[in-house]
Amino acid sequence: EDAVFYRIPKMLLILAMPRTSSTSQNSTRKKVTTMVYVVALLVHVGTCIWFYLGRAYHRWASPAISWYRTEDAYADVSFPRTGFGWDDHDSTLQKYMVSLYWVASTFTVNGIVGQVIPQNLHECVFAIILMVASLTLYQWTIGEISSIIMNADMHLVRRREEH
Repeated sequence: EDAVFYRIPKMLLILAMPRTSSTSQNSTRKKVTTMVYVVALLVHVGTCIWFYLGRAYHRWASPAISWYRTEDAYADVSFPRTGFGWDDHDSTLQKYMVSLYWVASTFTVNGIVGQVIPQNLHECVFAIILMVASLTLYQWTIGEISSIIMNADMHLVRRREEH
């Protein structure tokens, strides 16, 4: 398991390859770029869904208890809403950042982190779906990184055999 950390410098060298490189190196760059874009897109979409679920829940159910807002009568059964992004006068961007924090922490296979927790059935179901999706994404990312490292090892062996 410790050997994985010895491959990190090799991974960084792959990212720093010159643009006038071979097709295999361009393929590596394309894989890394695709991974970054896919992860960013999935986190953004998850953030938007989480934000919408919290903001619109009061239209679907009574009592309205969600991560975004809670009716005053039920404030004692929910988590405290203090700090960045929790004031009624905070901007949508600040509330989006709270959503982004929750989704990013859930996507990185840390589970639910901090004071933002699902407060109703819709949010719990979405949290479960997000955790399963994050495991799938995590496995795909590990597979792609392993493929890149294996290809780099094969190219290194070929170059050593040529010289």
